[in-house]
Amino acid sequence: MNTEQIENALAIAAAARELPMPWLTQAGFPGKKIVKDSFRDALAKFPETDAYDAITVRHALQTIIQGPDPRGGSFKAQAIHAAAQLHELALKELTTVTINSSNRGV
Repeated sequence: MNTEQIENALAIAAAARELPMPWLTQAGFPGKKIVKDSFRDALAKFPETDAYDAITVRHALQTIIQGPDPRGGSFKAQAIHAAAQLHELALKELTTVTINSSNRGV
């Protein structure tokens, strides 16, 4: 585990913090403008990496900002799905960093 991998994991986690799931899944879904602004903030914190999972999540975030495909369901459903992808990646990356650090006695 190198410093870049740790920094990427932390950056992905910081991006995920911009899109709290309880906020997106509440009964009174926030307005589209504020949701898109939050996705922009998350994307700004998301690291540049060529890993497949990261590219997929980056695309999902960009799709919400640009306006999702109407064939893919409601804006709310697509925003929740994109945020969930981001949170899943953050958990995966942070878990990997933690396990690798523990195995190395760090």
